[in-house]
Amino acid sequence: YEVLWDGDGSSPMSDENFEKLLAMKPGLCVYISGYQTFSSTQITQLEAAGITCKPVDGFTSVDDIEDTVNELATLLGDTSADGGTNAPEIAASYLDWCADIKEDLANIETSSEIVFIEDWDETAETEVTYESGSIVLDTGAAVIRVGTGFRPLNDCLGYANVTDYAAKPTAVTNLIMFYHSYFSSLKTWYNRYPDSGELVYISPVRGRLASPFDQQTVDLHFSNMSSGIGEMYVYFTDHSSEDDFAEQGRTVSFGAVPYLGYDSFTTVIVKDAQIGQSLKDSWSWQTNDTTYYGYGTAGFFTGGTELHAGADTENTYYSTILGVYDVIVNPTGLGDWVDGSAESILESVWVACQVQGYYTENKMKNIIVDFYSTFYGYDLSATELADILAGPAF
Repeated sequence: YEVLWDGDGSSPMSDENFEKLLAMKPGLCVYISGYQTFSSTQITQLEAAGITCKPVDGFTSVDDIEDTVNELATLLGDTSADGGTNAPEIAASYLDWCADIKEDLANIETSSEIVFIEDWDETAETEVTYESGSIVLDTGAAVIRVGTGFRPLNDCLGYANVTDYAAKPTAVTNLIMFYHSYFSSLKTWYNRYPDSGELVYISPVRGRLASPFDQQTVDLHFSNMSSGIGEMYVYFTDHSSEDDFAEQGRTVSFGAVPYLGYDSFTTVIVKDAQIGQSLKDSWSWQTNDTTYYGYGTAGFFTGGTELHAGADTENTYYSTILGVYDVIVNPTGLGDWVDGSAESILESVWVACQVQGYYTENKMKNIIVDFYSTFYGYDLSATELADILAGPAF
């Protein structure tokens, strides 16, 4: 078959491909509401040709996906008497299958946090500026998409009792977000919070370890960023409250959002393997369990580890990474598990295994194989299953 439209919803089908579609004379055209699959003129032409056009909800939540499955089943109907399929029966089976998975995952008692890295900006630089000049500490920066309500990922994580750090209300409304470092922000506040779904940079590096008063003359920020991504960035703490704990005899205090590598926050999920490798190679994202700090002056320091920059031998920088963490690549199948498809429920199964340890590897694989066999009528080979679980290369 020929693909006539494979866009991202920002522009409609080309005139050439639209003419091919008209020549096919389909009985029904389904498109996602809010996406420019067709222009208004094209929809008028389709209807004039006697072709039914039906918009369905965008896949912004699991509820949207399930509603769309029901809508499509109603549109397609039961054609089994004519050698076709009984779409309503298949849809009901799908919904029951999903409900069974959700019911099983409700037995997970422990909660975990992850951070989902959406992109990696290879050109961005972590730069520190002094009154006497500037130094580039690291090249490359992680990008997250903050908030909720724009894709089903957060629902799927939630079924496994897992929370994306970027989706927490504190990450959108209470975290300090600004152009400059925490200390220079005392002079220049960045007063706009990001919209839900907006891309922002995230860094575990924060400030220079010295006198808090001395640090006010240091500006730690990103520079040379790619176009199309906002300049805001956020740290792994919200400072809304502080708790003290002893770690190997060393006192550390941390905000209401735990630091990466501590307790239940030990996993970073990346959208593709290339992002994962960039993260592992980045100086900013290294685990450095050397010295823990607990300065309390105005809440400036609330725990973390030392980072010694090779480009700056005179200073030590503060990292909010407290311990070892895992970097794993998110799977994808025929449909996108993260951004929304009928397969998104499998994200919950995978996370329940990889993050929560609720399912064994074999149990997880059996569930995924069963899904494809039941609803796609396709038996995955071991190689095909491995390819799905490996996730995109880039």
